[in-house]
Amino acid sequence: MQEKVKIALNGELVLKKLPDYKKNLEKLLASELEIIIDLNPVQLIDAAGLQFLLSFRNTRRKKGKKVFFSYKNNLNIKHIFDIAGVAENI
Repeated sequence: MQEKVKIALNGELVLKKLPDYKKNLEKLLASELEIIIDLNPVQLIDAAGLQFLLSFRNTRRKKGKKVFFSYKNNLNIKHIFDIAGVAENI
Protein backbone atom coordinates (compact mmCIF):
# COMPACT_ATOMS: atom_id res chain seq x y z
CA MET A 1 0.00 0.00 0.00
CA GLN A 2 1.31 3.43 -0.93
CA GLU A 3 1.92 5.85 1.91
CA LYS A 4 -0.15 9.02 1.96
CA VAL A 5 0.22 12.52 3.27
CA LYS A 6 -2.76 14.81 3.86
CA ILE A 7 -2.33 18.58 3.79
CA ALA A 8 -5.09 21.01 4.72
CA LEU A 9 -5.12 24.41 3.03
CA ASN A 10 -6.79 27.09 5.14
CA GLY A 11 -8.20 30.53 4.56
CA GLU A 12 -7.89 32.19 1.18
CA LEU A 13 -6.28 30.54 -1.82
CA VAL A 14 -5.83 33.78 -3.74
CA LEU A 15 -3.08 35.44 -5.77
CA LYS A 16 -1.53 37.48 -2.97
CA LYS A 17 -1.25 34.44 -0.67
CA LEU A 18 0.01 31.93 -3.25
CA PRO A 19 3.72 32.36 -2.46
CA ASP A 20 3.15 30.85 1.00
CA TYR A 21 1.19 27.90 -0.39
CA LYS A 22 3.74 27.35 -3.16
CA LYS A 23 6.61 27.29 -0.70
CA ASN A 24 4.95 24.50 1.28
CA LEU A 25 3.57 22.41 -1.57
CA GLU A 26 6.56 22.59 -3.91
CA LYS A 27 8.53 20.59 -1.33
CA LEU A 28 6.15 17.72 -2.06
CA LEU A 29 6.32 17.77 -5.87
CA ALA A 30 9.00 15.08 -6.03
CA SER A 31 7.63 13.06 -3.11
CA GLU A 32 6.73 9.45 -3.74
CA LEU A 33 3.87 9.78 -1.26
CA GLU A 34 0.27 9.97 -2.43
CA ILE A 35 -0.83 13.52 -1.62
CA ILE A 36 -4.31 14.46 -0.47
CA ILE A 37 -4.95 18.20 -0.36
CA ASP A 38 -7.86 19.03 1.93
CA LEU A 39 -9.66 22.09 0.56
CA ASN A 40 -12.56 21.93 3.01
CA PRO A 41 -11.13 24.74 5.22
CA VAL A 42 -10.57 27.07 2.22
CA GLN A 43 -12.89 30.07 2.49
CA LEU A 44 -12.08 31.76 -0.81
CA ILE A 45 -10.39 30.77 -4.06
CA ASP A 46 -9.72 32.93 -7.11
CA ALA A 47 -8.60 32.07 -10.65
CA ALA A 48 -4.94 32.15 -9.62
CA GLY A 49 -5.63 29.72 -6.78
CA LEU A 50 -7.47 27.37 -9.11
CA GLN A 51 -4.64 27.56 -11.64
CA PHE A 52 -2.11 26.82 -8.90
CA LEU A 53 -3.99 23.67 -7.84
CA LEU A 54 -4.37 22.44 -11.41
CA SER A 55 -0.71 23.13 -12.19
CA PHE A 56 0.39 21.25 -9.07
CA ARG A 57 -1.84 18.32 -10.02
CA ASN A 58 -0.61 18.28 -13.63
CA THR A 59 3.05 18.42 -12.62
CA ARG A 60 2.56 15.46 -10.28
CA ARG A 61 0.65 13.45 -12.88
CA LYS A 62 3.30 14.02 -15.54
CA LYS A 63 5.77 12.41 -13.14
CA GLY A 64 3.42 9.48 -12.55
CA LYS A 65 2.63 10.57 -9.01
CA LYS A 66 -0.77 10.89 -7.40
CA VAL A 67 -2.52 13.89 -5.91
CA PHE A 68 -6.14 14.13 -4.84
CA PHE A 69 -8.28 17.03 -3.66
CA SER A 70 -10.78 16.63 -0.84
CA TYR A 71 -13.56 19.22 -0.85
CA LYS A 72 -16.88 17.39 -0.49
CA ASN A 73 -17.87 19.50 2.54
CA ASN A 74 -17.00 22.80 0.86
CA LEU A 75 -19.77 23.80 -1.52
CA ASN A 76 -17.91 26.95 -2.60
CA ILE A 77 -14.94 24.94 -3.87
CA LYS A 78 -17.26 22.41 -5.50
CA HIS A 79 -19.09 25.25 -7.25
CA ILE A 80 -15.84 26.80 -8.53
CA PHE A 81 -14.64 23.42 -9.84
CA ASP A 82 -18.03 22.87 -11.52
CA ILE A 83 -17.99 26.30 -13.17
CA ALA A 84 -14.41 25.80 -14.36
CA GLY A 85 -15.35 22.40 -15.77
CA VAL A 86 -12.69 20.56 -13.81
CA ALA A 87 -14.76 18.85 -11.09
CA GLU A 88 -14.74 15.48 -12.84
CA ASN A 89 -11.01 15.66 -13.58
CA ILE A 90 -9.95 16.46 -10.04
